[in-house]
Amino acid sequence: MQLLDDAGTIPPADGLTVDEGRCRQCRRLQPVTKTRCVQCGIAEPHRVELAPLAESQSEPVDVDPQPEPSPAAADDPGLTRPRPPVPERPTLRLHFTTQETVDVDGNAAIGRNPSPVEGRQPVSVASPGRMLSRTHALVDVDDAGRVVVTDHHSGNGVETLTEPPMWLTPGQPYVIHPGTTLRMGDVECTPEVVGDTPAE
Repeated sequence: MQLLDDAGTIPPADGLTVDEGRCRQCRRLQPVTKTRCVQCGIAEPHRVELAPLAESQSEPVDVDPQPEPSPAAADDPGLTRPRPPVPERPTLRLHFTTQETVDVDGNAAIGRNPSPVEGRQPVSVASPGRMLSRTHALVDVDDAGRVVVTDHHSGNGVETLTEPPMWLTPGQPYVIHPGTTLRMGDVECTPEVVGDTPAE
């Protein structure tokens, strides 16, 4: 609260008039137009000086944002929610006429010396007559647990040993029935899915 004088104005604080101020060093009252204090002789007696910030205050502080607690966690700070289990992909089992059966976790790239096409597991297969291409076919298990086969632009193609037999169009994925055998050059392969498959 500030009192007003009889003229309705705020009186000068500390007995100062509007054209007076105290020296910043000796605190002597003197006109604000003075460039040197009449008592201590300091230059610019009315200059305002600010103390520098403490070093710890001037450094930026990294604040890690804390995640918002869930309503349940707010009620019980010791409560943690378990993560839902990640469903395991079924195993792809590949039966060959020229070598032992191979189990693959996920999808496979089959050939004499296959590349891991788009992350598929390479499965090298013996080809006595070298009729199998380097990367001959791609065999995948889709989300429904079905076997999907693609001729990877092979030299001798992929043929299903069905009635009637069918040649796969290179680059085109085909869903094959369980138990279908594929002829790839001088190699025959029967893929099957083992383990849990998604319910239809």
